[in-house]
Amino acid sequence: MKGCDRQMRTNESIKVPDSTRAVMSLLEEAGFECFVVGGYLRDTLLGRATFDIDLATSATPEDVMRSLSRYVVIPTGLRHGTVTVLTTDGSIEITTFREDGMYSDFRHPDVVRYAKTIEEDLARRDFTINALAWNEKRGLIDPWDGQSDLKKGLIRTVGDANQRFREDALRILRGLRLSAELSFQIEERTSDAMRSCAQLLKHVARERLQVELNRLLIGENALSVMQGYVDILSVVIPELSILDDCAPSPLNVAFLRASSMGRDIPLRLAALLCDLENALEILKRLRYDNATIDRVEKLIAFQSEKLFPEKRSVWRGLYRYGQKDFLDGMRLRVAGERAHANIQGIVAPSAPADTAVSPTTAAIAQIADDLIRRNRILELKDLAVNGHDLLGRGYRGQEVGAMLEILLEKVCVDDFPNERESLLAAIDSKSEN
Repeated sequence: MKGCDRQMRTNESIKVPDSTRAVMSLLEEAGFECFVVGGYLRDTLLGRATFDIDLATSATPEDVMRSLSRYVVIPTGLRHGTVTVLTTDGSIEITTFREDGMYSDFRHPDVVRYAKTIEEDLARRDFTINALAWNEKRGLIDPWDGQSDLKKGLIRTVGDANQRFREDALRILRGLRLSAELSFQIEERTSDAMRSCAQLLKHVARERLQVELNRLLIGENALSVMQGYVDILSVVIPELSILDDCAPSPLNVAFLRASSMGRDIPLRLAALLCDLENALEILKRLRYDNATIDRVEKLIAFQSEKLFPEKRSVWRGLYRYGQKDFLDGMRLRVAGERAHANIQGIVAPSAPADTAVSPTTAAIAQIADDLIRRNRILELKDLAVNGHDLLGRGYRGQEVGAMLEILLEKVCVDDFPNERESLLAAIDSKSEN
């Protein structure tokens, strides 16, 4: 991961939505300074798609609410000088210029003091590429040379790195996430401070760790970051160190597998954790929602599913897991086989997707594709008969569901006609036997 000069937009090409411009104008007309700051400005300069807009202003929250009386203004973070303004283009967070006091909990400042200038406000921020501000009147404000770091593709803290991370330990994981998302190199002193302060991540709320971890996992440069910072990731997920202690390292298999799973977070989580016995406990500990945990559980369970390269076995797997989870489970299997082959030097990471896939896995995938293409993945509701037909023929209780599933398999696997008379005849024949 090497830094390089990047093409960036000029100050004059910075655009903000009309609704944001209107909010800024109202504050400026009231005698206050107002600047675009944060990720929106950074990503705009990089030419990346960006949405959430943050503003910094010399106005206090009370001044903001008074000056923007025509808007709905929500006092979302008065303790830190922040309000949220609802506009036609979405919500805008507006925060008063501030200086932060001591951080005794390694996350939040004990005292927040309002600052007088945007330069003072930028001095408290995490990384130089986030310590930028812009408005039409003053142009780009860049006291920490963040624009140069954007061009170089470099992540560097504002001021002393150890101090920045001891103030707010979440910045450590945020730095890794930015490296994964932007494919930026982490400056050496910043990287060293991340490692020396990594244990402070234990003080951060697990919900906040989860958010940064999710974004890191789906970053374009996630593989390089995960491989380079195992020690830090192991503070967030200590169980990863168990995999790292084995040889050859299953952790590299997990990283390679996860990095090939697109931007589907549950799929990447399953790929990262499926070799761990307590994967679901890890997800619960990191406060993942039940839907995510349930999907990861199914995807991991699928890895142990005994499938054979014949139509009936594959159809039963599709029926049991559903088409989406079956296909995603197969993607995990394929990615795992490729990762093992890569580590053994059999295949390069850039090789075609079907390289190093076992004949059995390839055959199962082909059968599944054929069943789906021929529309053989039906559900009970698709049958030309239903439970009432079976009740009328003397079936009771669980017998009804069992017989319907037999008929469904007969239609999908044996190509039996899905016609009412044919299925009723099959039922009668079964009853006679």
